[in-house]
Parts: sequence; C-alpha cells; structure tokens
Amino acid sequence: MNRTVIIIGLVIIGIVGSGIWVRTRTHSTAGTATADQPSSTATVSYHGEAGKTALELLQQHAAVQTTTDQALGEFVSSINGVTAGTSGTYWVYYVNGTPMSTNPGRYVTSSTETIEWKLE
Repeated sequence: MNRTVIIIGLVIIGIVGSGIWVRTRTHSTAGTATADQPSSTATVSYHGEAGKTALELLQQHAAVQTTTDQALGEFVSSINGVTAGTSGTYWVYYVNGTPMSTNPGRYVTSSTETIEWKLE
C-alpha cells in the first residue's frame, strides 16, 4: 500500500512539473512585440554597405512588408511580422543613433554607418 501511494505521488509530481515547464516555456517565448505594445524586441540593426539603400539592406536582414504612398514613396509597414499599428506606432530608422526623415529606399548607406529600426 505504501508503495502504491509513493508511485501515485511521483506520477502527480511528474505531471505537475511537466505542466509548469510547458507553461514557463510558453511565456518565455511569448515576448513578441506588437504594434500596440512596442518593446525592445521590436528592433533590427545592421551595418551599412556602400551603394545600398537602408531599405535594400533591411530586406536582406529581415522579413519586410512595405506600403507605397504616391507622395511619400515606399515605407516599411512590417518587420519580422511586427506590424506598425493604428495607435500611432511606426517603424523609424536611425543612422548612427540619429532618427532619419529621408525615405529608406532613397537613403544610400556607407560601411561606416549602423542602421537600426525601432517600432515607435
């Protein structure tokens, strides 16, 4: 009888432990940023290359969706599945820490620059 109680106890501990492990794994990978809740994970950074635009290089380093506006040209609407939202968040790119207003498809980078995209 004692042996049966011990075995049942171990099985219950194993089931509970597995549930805790699965729950912990699920929460640790659920930190993806969304447009309504930007976070530090919503960034992409890379080095410039002579003769290539900020947008060309971004497309080489990430999954990118763009939208074209007649007046503004092509702009980034989604990076790695994180979409800029209607709550006023946009993908903004920085060159050596300075936010840029030039369209990324027109900004030609150099090898001395670091380009970083942030959801703001």
